[in-house]
Amino acid sequence: RLILRIVCDDSSALYKLNYQFGASLHDTRHLLTVARQLNLDVIGVSFHVGGGCPEVDAWSVAISNAKRVFEEGAEIGFSFSLLDIGGGFPGEPTAHIHFDDICDAVSVALEEHFPADSRVRVIAEPGRYMVGSALTLVVNVIAKRTVFCGNDETGTKEAENMLYVNDGVFGSFFIRKLYNDVPFPTLLEAVEDEGKEKCRTSIWGPTCAGLDCILADVMMPDVDVGSWLAFENMGAYGVVVAPGFNGFPKPSLYLASDPEKPRRLSEVVKKEKEEKEKEERGTAVQEHPSH
Repeated sequence: RLILRIVCDDSSALYKLNYQFGASLHDTRHLLTVARQLNLDVIGVSFHVGGGCPEVDAWSVAISNAKRVFEEGAEIGFSFSLLDIGGGFPGEPTAHIHFDDICDAVSVALEEHFPADSRVRVIAEPGRYMVGSALTLVVNVIAKRTVFCGNDETGTKEAENMLYVNDGVFGSFFIRKLYNDVPFPTLLEAVEDEGKEKCRTSIWGPTCAGLDCILADVMMPDVDVGSWLAFENMGAYGVVVAPGFNGFPKPSLYLASDPEKPRRLSEVVKKEKEEKEKEERGTAVQEHPSH
């Protein structure tokens, strides 16, 4: 059984998914005619408005276009029974549009074009909605370098902190950096650092690649080596697509359900650091046993 995927306007979406797959509305009738001649079992239509789509109307227009293809299929001799409205639903509270607004628009469009008595099964692909906010990535500042850059306007030199952390563009930030979708980090020691003056900062991954820059030219408090940075809403397109370049391992996963997440994360990473130091001390003792 086959589903005909159609192209829809994803020009405003963060993750554009219609370059590679999808039939133009100018081609759908021809494709369905050929499918009928080949006795192929086409059962419905699918589309995807793209990931991070900021316009609720995109779903409404796509559903309307799908209805047109359903009518074409009926004229050719098919009896479609499935509509896949794809994904793109936001899973983060910081998204440009709210999930409820999308639901309202989709419900109105379905009621108009695919009411309950049409007996069309409607499915969706809410991957990002399910996992977007489910993971907070916590990275450790493993090195720090301060450089001084000239300011052409003031004629003075400004300090910039270059922070190196133990995950990067060739790890959990691979896709997020590619699509300029990296969230701004928070310090786990934020309460202690509230009074610190902010300075120009760039954040880099652990590899030697010049492209391994997670964030460039952001304003942050002066961060010391050993500090922990938390990137929230990293559940989608994060650790799951980390390629492991240069042999760096993927981050360890900890399950937590606590409204005081920042404090809990701080306790988790502190405990991990203590266990690591304890393990290193134990290794040193074994290598140099006392006589």
